[in-house]
Amino acid sequence: MGGFLQSILFGFAGLRLRSQQMDIDPVLPPGCTKLIITGLDYRGTSLDVIVTNETMVVLVTSVKPEAGSKLWLRSGQLKQRLYLREPVTLKRGKAVLEELMQRTRLGRIFAYQYRHSSIRRFYSKALPN
Repeated sequence: MGGFLQSILFGFAGLRLRSQQMDIDPVLPPGCTKLIITGLDYRGTSLDVIVTNETMVVLVTSVKPEAGSKLWLRSGQLKQRLYLREPVTLKRGKAVLEELMQRTRLGRIFAYQYRHSSIRRFYSKALPN
């Protein structure tokens, strides 16, 4: 049963998990007019993906409270943020689902300290151009 599911997700749906993103490049099986994947979990977000001959719809159905990032869908020149229960429709083809990490307070403090301290001067001398 697991091999069948993998052939659907990684084959026909074209899902590829990368370190900072998930690629979606669907190919419908011969004789099939629609492929529906429900409950796809990615980084604390549950998604539905609906693929037809011409379009692909991505819908966020739920977000876990501990999911601290925002998801973006990129296809060609289009980059659109995904919101809960707001479907995004694209032409069928390769799309990339990526997360935009929220900057934490600690990250902002470090960035400020890096810009205004000798740490930057040290690293600019120690690292090659």
